[in-house]
Amino acid sequence: MHIVDDFKKLPHDNKYKSVALGNFDGVHAGHRELILAMHEAAKKNNGYSIVLSFVPHPLQILTGKSPNMLTAQSEKELLVAALEVDYFVRYPFTCEIADLSPETFIKEILIDGLGANHVFVGFNFSFGKKALGTPEVLQEICSSYGCEVTIMPAVRSKHGIVSSSLIRKELYEGDVLTANYLLGYSYYMKGIVVGGKRLGRQLGYPTANVAFRKEAQLPAYGVYAAILETENGDFLQAIVNVGIRPTVDDDLKPSLEAYCFDFDGNLYDKWVTVHFVERVRFEKKFASKDDLVEQIQKDCLVARDIMSRKDLPKLFSQITCANQIDVI
Repeated sequence: MHIVDDFKKLPHDNKYKSVALGNFDGVHAGHRELILAMHEAAKKNNGYSIVLSFVPHPLQILTGKSPNMLTAQSEKELLVAALEVDYFVRYPFTCEIADLSPETFIKEILIDGLGANHVFVGFNFSFGKKALGTPEVLQEICSSYGCEVTIMPAVRSKHGIVSSSLIRKELYEGDVLTANYLLGYSYYMKGIVVGGKRLGRQLGYPTANVAFRKEAQLPAYGVYAAILETENGDFLQAIVNVGIRPTVDDDLKPSLEAYCFDFDGNLYDKWVTVHFVERVRFEKKFASKDDLVEQIQKDCLVARDIMSRKDLPKLFSQITCANQIDVI
């Protein structure tokens, strides 16, 4: 997949161009259905498959604050690359873009910029000044340019319509099982293992302290069964604490710490990915360190049992295709 931030870097030949528009945070099950439909149209017409996503999140420009993101930009691109898309366009979102009329947006970005022949959007897609552009408006204006528009219906689950907002809600409530179901893979957080206060080691459970990006969506404070993936490609079963460690610390800054089962290697200064499998319990303050240690022992047994019942390979995202990406 080629990543571009300028329309001039796209091919400007006469080949068919099929385009998916959206933010695609998390590249969840609904996003993938849309992107795969777009890709199929490109394949059918021997053309290019193109994903256009605005950077930064439009709400950052419009309101000064964006939601906590399920995926970093680079992670989003890897997830899209796994769907064998030809081009990913990082299009800069500015106040000027937000102020475009729907007609100007379509002509300047989709027709003149991308040369789109077929555009795919979700049922709730909006664009243009004051979000006056709806999927139906897009369909009507694009037709005057001979550009087809497909409006993808909502992807429904037993938990509701699949959306990034719903997934954030489930994570906020600590329900990683449902979040994983809606994503179609295990929710994960990446970071470098840094030195901490060695509080876990003092309790007999040395942990890897993972420095995560501040914009990330943390699951609810609690203890989780997880898989820690190392930069060497090893997958280590682990128990993870997300929170402020109220029994042993008075620092209110949340941390992400992983205790890996049956592992005595060195992870300091290494990149790791924490794949959340299932919540064991919510975080709580114990009366003593001894009580905490006793609970950790129980937590480890629960986490091992959870792991023994899971088809772990199916939980992991298909995100090991960095060699298929180039920035042009």
